[in-house]
Amino acid sequence: MRRRVLLTSSAGLLLPSLIPGCQRQPTDLTLALVKGSLPTQAIETFRHQQARGTRVGVNSQNSLEDIHRLLTGWQAKGATLAKAGTISSWAAQTDSWLAPNQLQHLIQPIDTSGLNHWSQLHSLWRQLVQPGPPTPAGQVWGVPYRWTGLALVYDRKQLPADLGWQTWNDLLHPALHRQIMLPDQPRLLLGLALKALGASANQKDLTRVNGLEDFLTQLRQQVRWYDSQYTLKALIKGDARAVVTWLDGIVPVLSQYPHLRVRVPAQGTLISADLWVRPKQSQPASALQMAWLDFCLSPAFAEALAIYSRGLSPHLWGTSPDQLPNPLKTQAELFSALGNSEFLYPLEDAVEKNYQTFWQRLEQTYRNTPS
Repeated sequence: MRRRVLLTSSAGLLLPSLIPGCQRQPTDLTLALVKGSLPTQAIETFRHQQARGTRVGVNSQNSLEDIHRLLTGWQAKGATLAKAGTISSWAAQTDSWLAPNQLQHLIQPIDTSGLNHWSQLHSLWRQLVQPGPPTPAGQVWGVPYRWTGLALVYDRKQLPADLGWQTWNDLLHPALHRQIMLPDQPRLLLGLALKALGASANQKDLTRVNGLEDFLTQLRQQVRWYDSQYTLKALIKGDARAVVTWLDGIVPVLSQYPHLRVRVPAQGTLISADLWVRPKQSQPASALQMAWLDFCLSPAFAEALAIYSRGLSPHLWGTSPDQLPNPLKTQAELFSALGNSEFLYPLEDAVEKNYQTFWQRLEQTYRNTPS
């Protein structure tokens, strides 16, 4: 499941990229990540904490799909690349890619016993990266370093002032008929509908949620189109009056568009995390490479992420509004609503099949219903 194809950032230039196959000075730590997704200043803060001359490289890619392809290529070429040192130390992936990466044997477990900040993580994060079957329970398959949530973004000039945006049910407001852009991902849409109806976004039996089909049918009548990439552009051009999109793509640039407003309903939303994963063919992690993971769980990283990209680190989960880093305090009300949110966890095979059957039946009903 794709969270976003291309991330943007106000952080400026990244450190020089490392392009596989080019002759460059070897590095002590190499990060495969999406271009612009991590502030240069955060990497520089870490580098200055280490021994003088520590070399950090960035293997910059255009999308998470490109990083997944890197993992696949590294797995195929195996030991040859590992010996040459051309496999990145850590690769960025979202939580939705974690299970597929495990099943395809593209990543390896991570020993977190030496991470000072690991025990301070909320149990929610450990549940996310220790999924259990089909792999041994207790193994850690990723270390989270940032997270985001789905939010409502709307043009206040184009909508009535009394539209409160208190719950996801407000998406059904008459003023939004054919005016909303929603993600083009069925699992996200089902998750939002379940949240709107007071159920868990990971509900196993959809037939037990009263009104689910009716809500989705009404929601469909509100949609201008489905898209996961061009939401901000659609609002700016006036092609939509409201969109459901990820906070990390909108908060850093919100000040440039004073007519836009962002809301997270008090009932909570869906969240997604970026994780560092260890490529399967990598050599055992060095002390420096493990230190990078510990840094990404630290208050110093949380501060840098907030200052330079308005990003949220796992360290900030559950933080009271008055304790947020200064750059985030202006959006304290927004972030405080994220506490009731949920990750979309992998579904058991039988449950996933039921989800697919439910969605296909809805699609068939839509096709047979006159416009």
